[in-house]
Amino acid sequence: MVTISAGPQTSGSRKGSRKGCEPRTRGSSFTCWLPQVAILAHASIGTFLSHYGWNSVLESTAHGVPVVAWPLNVQVLEEWGSCVELCRGNVPDSPALERERVAEVVEMVIGSMEMAAKTRQCVKKIQEMIAPALEDGGSSMDTLKEFFALLMLRDRTMPMKL
Repeated sequence: MVTISAGPQTSGSRKGSRKGCEPRTRGSSFTCWLPQVAILAHASIGTFLSHYGWNSVLESTAHGVPVVAWPLNVQVLEEWGSCVELCRGNVPDSPALERERVAEVVEMVIGSMEMAAKTRQCVKKIQEMIAPALEDGGSSMDTLKEFFALLMLRDRTMPMKL
C-alpha cells in the first residue's frame, strides 16, 4: 500500500492543520495531515517521499528510513547513498512528477532487494552519525536552543516586522 500525504506538517505538531482539508481530499489517495514522526518510526515503512526539508531530513534519517526526494539540492544526499532523486526544483508540471514516475522511483527504493538493502545500510550509518547531534546537548539541539534564545531576546528588544 502506498499512502501519499499532501501536507508538510512535520512532527504532527500543527494542530488544526486538518481543518478544511477533508472535503477537498475525500475519496482520493491524498491525506492532508499525518503524524509524520510516528509513521516514520513504524517498522513497516519502506521509504519516504519528501521535499527533503530540514525537519524531514532529521526525522527520516533518525528513524533509518530511506528517502525518495524532491529537493532543491540533493547532490550530497545522493553521494551519501541515502536518497534517490525524484525531481529537482519546484516544477509541478514536470513529467518526473507523473504518477507512473513516482511509482517507478519508489519501486526502485523498496522493490529491489539489493538497492533497498544498500540504501537502508547507508541511512543507518548516517543515522548513527547524527544521533548524538539530536540528543540533549548535541550540536543540532544546542543550535535550536540558541536560535530560540535569540528569538526571545529579539522579541524583548525590538518588535518583529511582518
